[in-house]
Amino acid sequence: MEQPTKSFNTKGGKNRLRFASAKYRAKRASADVYRSSDNSLSTNATAAREKRVHDSSFVGDGRGGSKKRKKRKKGNNDVDGKGNEKEEDEEVRYYGRDDDAEGLGIGRTAVIVSSKSKLQLETSKNLVDDINCDEELLGVKAQSGDEEEEEEKKAALIAGGTIFFSELEISAQRNGSQLFSKLVRELLPLCKSLAELLHHRERIVELLYAYLLSPRGDDAGSPTQCRLPNEGWKTYTKRLAGKSPNGYSVNMATNDVLHLFGVLARELRQEIYPFLTTRILPRIIDDMLNPPTITISAEDFGKHQNNVPLDVSHVESAFRALSYQFKYNSDQLIHNHLPKQSSERKDTQSGKQQVGDADILRQYYGKTICHKRDIVRRLSCESYAPLLRKCLDKELKRHLSRTVKALAGSLAVAAVESVVDVDGDGTNKDGREANRTDHMTNSAKRARADAIDGVSSLLFEVSRGAPGRVHSKKGRLVTRSLMDCLINTCCGSKTNAKNGGGKSGHTQLALEKSKADAIYEVASQFLYKLRGHVSRKSHEGEDDMAGNAFAEILDEIHRALDLTTSSMKKMSSSQPATISAVINCVLGHAIDLMTETINFQDGRLISSRHGNRGEADRVANSLQALVQQDIYSNAGRKLQDQILRCLCSAWRTNPSHPTYALRLGKFFPSIVAPTNNADTNSLDVGLNPALFLAQNLLPFLPKKVASTYLIPALLGAAASSCQGEKNCNMSLVLLHNIATTTWPGSGTEHTNDVDIDDTAVNALFTLEAAGYCSEISRQVRSSLFDICLANDSESPPIKQKRRSKASSHSSRIEQLAHSGYISRCIPFLVCLECSGDDEGSEDDNISRVENSHSEEALNRVWKWYSSILKKLDAKMEDEGKADKGEDFIVQSLLLESFSMSAMECHRRVSSIKTISLMKKTLTKAKAYASSLLFLHPSSLWVVRGVAAVTKALSCIDPGAKLNNQSNEMFEMLVPNLAYPNHYLRMYTLQILESYPARPFVTDHADLDMADDLEEEPSYRPQPNEGEDKSIIGNSSASSLSGSCDVITLLRILESIPITLPNERKLTSQFSRVEVYARTGKLPIVYAEAVICHMLGLLNVKFAPVWPV
Repeated sequence: MEQPTKSFNTKGGKNRLRFASAKYRAKRASADVYRSSDNSLSTNATAAREKRVHDSSFVGDGRGGSKKRKKRKKGNNDVDGKGNEKEEDEEVRYYGRDDDAEGLGIGRTAVIVSSKSKLQLETSKNLVDDINCDEELLGVKAQSGDEEEEEEKKAALIAGGTIFFSELEISAQRNGSQLFSKLVRELLPLCKSLAELLHHRERIVELLYAYLLSPRGDDAGSPTQCRLPNEGWKTYTKRLAGKSPNGYSVNMATNDVLHLFGVLARELRQEIYPFLTTRILPRIIDDMLNPPTITISAEDFGKHQNNVPLDVSHVESAFRALSYQFKYNSDQLIHNHLPKQSSERKDTQSGKQQVGDADILRQYYGKTICHKRDIVRRLSCESYAPLLRKCLDKELKRHLSRTVKALAGSLAVAAVESVVDVDGDGTNKDGREANRTDHMTNSAKRARADAIDGVSSLLFEVSRGAPGRVHSKKGRLVTRSLMDCLINTCCGSKTNAKNGGGKSGHTQLALEKSKADAIYEVASQFLYKLRGHVSRKSHEGEDDMAGNAFAEILDEIHRALDLTTSSMKKMSSSQPATISAVINCVLGHAIDLMTETINFQDGRLISSRHGNRGEADRVANSLQALVQQDIYSNAGRKLQDQILRCLCSAWRTNPSHPTYALRLGKFFPSIVAPTNNADTNSLDVGLNPALFLAQNLLPFLPKKVASTYLIPALLGAAASSCQGEKNCNMSLVLLHNIATTTWPGSGTEHTNDVDIDDTAVNALFTLEAAGYCSEISRQVRSSLFDICLANDSESPPIKQKRRSKASSHSSRIEQLAHSGYISRCIPFLVCLECSGDDEGSEDDNISRVENSHSEEALNRVWKWYSSILKKLDAKMEDEGKADKGEDFIVQSLLLESFSMSAMECHRRVSSIKTISLMKKTLTKAKAYASSLLFLHPSSLWVVRGVAAVTKALSCIDPGAKLNNQSNEMFEMLVPNLAYPNHYLRMYTLQILESYPARPFVTDHADLDMADDLEEEPSYRPQPNEGEDKSIIGNSSASSLSGSCDVITLLRILESIPITLPNERKLTSQFSRVEVYARTGKLPIVYAEAVICHMLGLLNVKFAPVWPV
C-alpha cells in the first residue's frame, strides 16, 4: 500500500510542508504538458524544472533576444510619493550564438538585469568597453592583471553549453544516490555541447535506458546491464530477458532519468525519433508500467514478492516524459514514420506520402489506455490526446474508428465465447438470447470495463476544450466517428446475412449485437464525461451555456438517431432475422444515448427553461417518428420499452411544452393498445406499455394534458384487456395506478405539514385523476366496474373450504389484499360514473340509457360494499380477537372507500333509488364502524376509517351520530390524544368532534360525581375586537356558559402546519385553550382531552424555522 508522501508548497506559509495521500496525489497528477497549471503542490518532484526547460517564457522571446518581466519590491526606499510600491523592471538577456533561429536557447547563458543595473551601466558606458560591460552584467568583477581568466570566461560564454548538461548538473545536486552519481559521471563527457550531444545521442539514450530501471530481485542499486560493443539490439534485449525473467523495478534514479528523457527530446527534436519507438516507448510502457506477473510457489515464497503498484510520482513522471517525446516528435508520429525512415519517404507501392493518422500509436493502447489502474488510463489519454488533435480530420476519424472497432471486435468475441461455452448456441434453456456478459468471470468483466473506460477517456480528452466547452473542431468529429461506428454495425450484419440459420446464425447474431453493445458502452461513457465537462462554469455568476456548448454533440446524436430510424423504416419483411435484430439493437442504443442526454441534470441540455426551446422541438420530432405505426408496431418489446423511456424522459423535462401534446398525444391509443404476444422481458419497466406510462409519465404531466390525452387511452387499454385471470389482474394494477395518481399542488412549497409523509397519507384515496375525465365512454366504464366487482361477487374474499391450515391462511390473506386493493379504485370509478351522469344529451333516449346505466352501476357498488362489510364483520365476530390482524385493516379501508364514494354520489347523483340504497348502506357502515372502533380503539387504520364515516354522516345526514355512547367513546378515545402519532390524534379529534358539544359546568368543587352534571342555560361569551367569534375575551369564570367548543379548538390546533407564517396563529389557538382551561368550567371529559392532547403535542417540535 502506498504511503503518504511529503509534498512541498512553494507559496510558503504554515502549510509549506504537507503530507498528501496516494489518492489525493493521483487526483492532482497530470500528463498534459500543453496547458499551464499551478505546481504549488505537485506530485512530480521535477515539475518546476520542467517549466524552466520547456516553457518558452523562461527561455526567450523566440528571436534570441530578451524577455521582460516585472517584480515587486517591498523595501522602504522603493515607495513612490503616494505610498505605493514601485515596480522594478527586470530584463533577461542571453549571450551566445547569434544564429539561433529557432530561439531554443541552445548554447546561450541567461542573465537577469534589473533597472538599477541598467542605470549604472548607462552612467559608466564611457569607462569600460563592451566586454567589461558584459562581465559586469554577468556579475563577474574584472580584476586588472588577470587577463587570462577574463579570456576564459568570455570563451565559455561564446562556446556555451546545452540544456541537457545544465539539467544533468541540477539533478546531480538534487539526487545524491550512488546509482545516479554513476550515471552522471558517464553522461557528463558526452553532452558538454550540442555537437557532442548529437554525436553521442545513441550512447546517451542507451545509458538512460539502462539506468531507468533495475532488475527485480537483484540489488536495487545496480542498473540494467548496458549493451556490449558490436552487439545487436535484438540480441541485447534477448540477453536481458534471460537474465531478468521477473522484470524490472524502479530505483532511486527513475524520476530524474525520466526528466532527462524529456530534456533530451527538447534538445534533439526529430533526431531522437529513431530511438523512440525501439527503445524509449518499450522501456517505459512494457518494462516499467506493465511488468510481468510473478507466480510464487510454496518453495520460493521467501525469495520473491508480488508486484508492488508503482507510486503515483513514478507514473506521472513516466507519462510526462512520454508527453514531451510526443510533443517534439509529433510530425514523425503522425505520419507513422519507421525508425529509419526520413520525413520525405514515399510509399513505394502507391507513390503517396504516408498517411497522417498516427496509427503507429495504436500498438501501445492495449497496455496504456486499457490498463487496470485508473491513473495509468487517465494519464495515457492525456498524453495521446494532444498528438491526435494535430491530425487532419479525415485521418483522425480513421484512427478513432479503427480503435473503437478493434475494441468492439475483441470484446464481442470474448463475450460470445463465454456464452457459447456455457449454453452451446448462445441461447438460454427457454430459447431466448442469453445475456452476453453474465457468463464472464469477474476478472474478464473488470478487464472489459477498464478497456471501455480507457477508450472513452481517450475520446473525451481529444474532444474536450476549456472548462465548460467542447473542442471547436475535434469535439464534433470525435462524436461523429463514434456514431458512425455504431451505425455501421447494421451494415456489417448485412454482409454476414448468409449465415441465416442454425448455430452459426445464432453466433453471428450474438457477435453483431455484442459489437453494438460495446460501442454503445463506449459512447455512453464518453458522452457522460463530456456532459459533466460542459456543465462546469469557468467563472462564478456566468450564464448557463452548457446547452450551447453541447449543441454540436446533440446534432450528431440526432443524426445517428435519424439514420437508424430511416433504416428501420426501410427494413422489409423479406430480410433475414439477423439484420432486423441488429437494426433493432442499434436503434435502441441510439435512443438510449438520447435518453441519457435528456435526463442529464433534469433536462439541462434540452429544457426550454434554459433557452433550448428549439432542441425540445427536435426531440419531439424524433419521438414522433419513433411512435408511428410503421416503427413502433414492428419493434420488439425491448425497443418499445426504450422508446417509451425516451418519451417519458423528454416529456418530463418539458411538461408544459405544447409540441409534445400536439404531436405525441394522438399516438397514445396505439401505444397502449394491448398485444397478445407480450414479452416477459419487459417486467423490469412495467407489466405493459400502458402501465409503464401510468407509472413514469402520468404524475408529471399537467392535469388537463393528462386527462385529455393519456388517461382516456390508459382506461381504454385497461378495459379492453380484462379477459382472463392474468389480464384482469394486469388491468386492475393499471386501474389502481391511475386511480391513485396525484399531482403536486401549486404554491405549496412553503406550507409543509406536520409530517413529511402528509402527501402520501392524503393520497391513499384521491379523486384528482377523475376530476377532468368526463369523456369516458359507457362501455369503458362498464368494463372497469366489471374488473373490480365481477370477481369479488363471484368469489367472495372469505371462502369456507377445507384446506390445509397454511394454504387456507395464505389464500385468505391474498383475498383480503385483493379486496383492499379494489377499495382504492372504487371511489375513482364512482366519480367517473357520476361525471358521466351529469352530462346532458340532446337525445332524450340516449340520456335515459346513460342514466339507467349509471344507476345500475352505482347500485351495484353499494351492494358490493354492504356484502363485503357484512362478511368481514361476521368473520371477526366468529373468530373473536384471535387472528384478525388483516381483517380490521381491510375493513377500515373499505369504510373510508365507501365514505368517499357516498359523498361523491350525494353531491352529483339525483336518482332517488340510488340515494336511498346509498343511505341504507351508510346506516350499515355506521354500525360496522362503531363495533370495529370498540375492538381496536388505538389502531390508526380503524380510527382513520371511522373518521371518514363521521365525515360522510355530517355531509349526507347532518345531525346523525356514530352511536349514542358518547361517554364510552370519550373514555376510550381520549388516551389516543397523548400518543406521539399526529394522524392518530387528528382522526381521534375528528371522531370526538362529531358528537354534540357539551355545555360548561358550574363548579367542579360543588359537583356530585354520582349525579349528572349541573348545567347552565346556553350562553356564548362575546369575543374581543379583532378575534374570532369563538375566542373567549373574558377570563372570568362567571361569564362562560353554553356549549364548549374546546374539541374544535384542539382539532384546529392539530391541523395547523408547523411553519413560520403560522406561528401567530398557533400561539392564538394555545391562548384560547388556556383561557378555557383557567375557567374551571370545562366538562371533565373535555378537561381530560385537553390534558392528553397537550401531552401529545410535546412530541412536536415547535421551534419555528425559515422555509428552505
